[in-house]
Amino acid sequence: MNKNFVDANELLLQISIFYLTWGMLAYILTLGKSSSTARNWIYTGQIAMLVVEVSLVLQEVKLPDWFFPTVTEHEMVLLMHSLFPAFMNGCRCIGSFYYVDVDELTRKTLESLRASHTELLEQLKLIQDQLNDGGYGGKPATKKTIAEKINDLSPPEQSTVGLVGQNTNQKSSSMGFYLMIIGYIVYYTWSQ
Repeated sequence: MNKNFVDANELLLQISIFYLTWGMLAYILTLGKSSSTARNWIYTGQIAMLVVEVSLVLQEVKLPDWFFPTVTEHEMVLLMHSLFPAFMNGCRCIGSFYYVDVDELTRKTLESLRASHTELLEQLKLIQDQLNDGGYGGKPATKKTIAEKINDLSPPEQSTVGLVGQNTNQKSSSMGFYLMIIGYIVYYTWSQ
């Protein structure tokens, strides 16, 4: 056998060993949440490099004359193999720099939301206690609902019918609306 002749099986074995080795190293070096996107970039670069290497070495595709005219195909493969560790490290650095830990950000946001919610509940409890003790208006708060207070303040049904009967220019629904507004005004005036 001629020593200058390269067996295709041996060449495929060398290529597969190179890419499997660097694939495992890339996986180990990109463990962790901050490097997960860098791992994808590295594997994409490896696939592109594999395609170029197989095209140049096995299919004997020629480089264009304008692209490094003095470099052979094998020198281009060696150049790619030499630059791959730098490419991998650059991907790791860029991926770690642009990484945003969404879980940590969500946790901090939820903690601040919980703290503000607790503070708001404490302030509402304080206001409720002051209203029940009569802290603002001097009168203790009653346990009546707003609807009950409006019913207490509104005149009996007979008088509203008389008011509607006297005012013939307006509809009865608009008279009820005005009575509701007056009831709210009276309620808020007396409650303070």
